[in-house]
Amino acid sequence: MPLDCILNRIAQQLLINASFTQNIGLSCGKCGAVIFFYMFEHSIHQKLYDISSVADSLIDEVLEDVNTKSPADIDNGLTGMGIAIEYYCCPIKLFEAKQN
Repeated sequence: MPLDCILNRIAQQLLINASFTQNIGLSCGKCGAVIFFYMFEHSIHQKLYDISSVADSLIDEVLEDVNTKSPADIDNGLTGMGIAIEYYCCPIKLFEAKQN
């Protein structure tokens, strides 16, 4: 199966299911889905599903779910969110972020 077909199937599944997960993390949660959507849209050079608005909504959900009891690890918590935003989103200028 060609890579673009696989990526389209992943995108379709994430569009249906991503907002239902309670995990906000990078590896298995909403933050990982956000990164996938931004990178997917950037790689296909067209708007198939209005993916950026879905990713923006998911990042809003992630930020609403963060609290003092959020884990600090890379896979499921704040460290992974910070790494994702800093190293994946900012270099390709998908959105503006302050490093403070």
